[in-house]
Amino acid sequence: MSTSRQGIWPIEPHTQAKHHILTYYLKAWFPILSQVSRRLLYVDGFAGPGEYSGGEPGSAILALKVATDDDKLRAQLTKPGMELVFVFIEKDEDTFADLERKVNEFKPNLPSNFRIEMRNSTFQHVVDVSLKELDEQNRKMAPSFIFVDPFGPTGFPMSLVERIVKQPSAEVLINFSYQPLNRWFLKDPSKHPRLDELFGDASWRDALSIPDPSTKEDFLVQQYRRALEARGWRGISFRMVNKHNQSQYYLIFGTKHYLGMLAMKSAMWKVDPEGTFSYSDLSNVDQPRLFSLDMDEDYSRGLAEQIFQRRRGTTAGKQSIIEDELAWHPTAIEKHLRRALIILEYESNPPKIVEVQKADASLRKARTYPKDCRITFGDSRPEDGSIGRPTLIRDRPVGGADVGDDGGDQAGDGDNVGAGLKPAPRDTGTPHYKEGNGDGIGNPAPTWNRLWQTSSIAIEEGSLHSEGASFVEGASSRRRRPRLRIKGATVATKKRAGWE
Repeated sequence: MSTSRQGIWPIEPHTQAKHHILTYYLKAWFPILSQVSRRLLYVDGFAGPGEYSGGEPGSAILALKVATDDDKLRAQLTKPGMELVFVFIEKDEDTFADLERKVNEFKPNLPSNFRIEMRNSTFQHVVDVSLKELDEQNRKMAPSFIFVDPFGPTGFPMSLVERIVKQPSAEVLINFSYQPLNRWFLKDPSKHPRLDELFGDASWRDALSIPDPSTKEDFLVQQYRRALEARGWRGISFRMVNKHNQSQYYLIFGTKHYLGMLAMKSAMWKVDPEGTFSYSDLSNVDQPRLFSLDMDEDYSRGLAEQIFQRRRGTTAGKQSIIEDELAWHPTAIEKHLRRALIILEYESNPPKIVEVQKADASLRKARTYPKDCRITFGDSRPEDGSIGRPTLIRDRPVGGADVGDDGGDQAGDGDNVGAGLKPAPRDTGTPHYKEGNGDGIGNPAPTWNRLWQTSSIAIEEGSLHSEGASFVEGASSRRRRPRLRIKGATVATKKRAGWE
């Protein structure tokens, strides 16, 4: 395919990794949300081209393919009364023209209840107008997933993000573009007001006095995550590293529901099977990567310690442990939970699990934990028996280069060039847990109202025929293994108030 068409460019390896995370997540998001809502909305706020110069599909086309390629999912999304709305926003005229051309090629294959709205505009304008209409109508968003993938750290101020998070069922995946932020914005005082808008206040300015590049980077990523968490979203981040061994950007996920966290962590594990949640352009995203069994064991032991600290001397259902401990652990997924429970029951002295009872009171097979089982934890103190090398809070590894001298990139895709080196080890960006808090910054855990109350916007029929669109509720390369430890903190999260 020719590479001379305006509005398109070659795809970079980290872009492919990003697209893999997105598609893996949507394969979980669509089926879960379609069980509880008749209308779903997918918004791609900086959609980019319909395809790259090598013929690879853009993010908008990938979302359409996820919803249509699998026969079982397609049937679920086309059941009577279901409506699925895709909103693709792209401000660059040439890129938008390529996107529109590719989407038009795809339309004949779409089910009749799939609606596509194309906006040659800015993400900020489309969402701002839509939210104003919602406010005027005293209505709320329906379940939606919003992909915010700009080129650079502008176009999605925290004031806009805060209005989205107030909706009961909205999730985001945000490209936090660290390299352009550090290279072009931190060093130019005239651009600092734009960063005030990005973070929602001037708290980021403390980074200007941090001399160490790695510490400064960690501080800025943490400040942005804390800003999201202070407004109601919890989540996780994934680091993308360019060919110069520098952090290009972080994908930051925001959700309010445990299912969102479990699904996103699973998606990130598929791209980084070591659980470090990073990707380097030197890696081949389509080639399976080996994982460290030693690191896997560390994650399991860390989860075991976290569960025991929280549940000591109590009886809890396994589902409650999944929702309150497993989901919000910074790394662990389902496979680590079984291993963690085995450690607590069979490999601790004295045993930290003293009884496992199935719901029907029948005998269980050893080393198994049925979904409906209830688990009773002992009340032994830490000195009564050690779990081993637990993993809750990571030591911050030393390393990482500044990004001030990197070369430029093709504008418009939210990425930079790429075929890089091993990523420098870095903290995943998960705030430390504190006793008595639902998150790492002193805020209570969110209350849950219904299944997956985190993603969504649905659009009424005809509502996007003008700019005032109304979004309404409807009818690696291998990194050095990080050292891991427990800080003696207690993870505490509120229990759900029930399904409403």
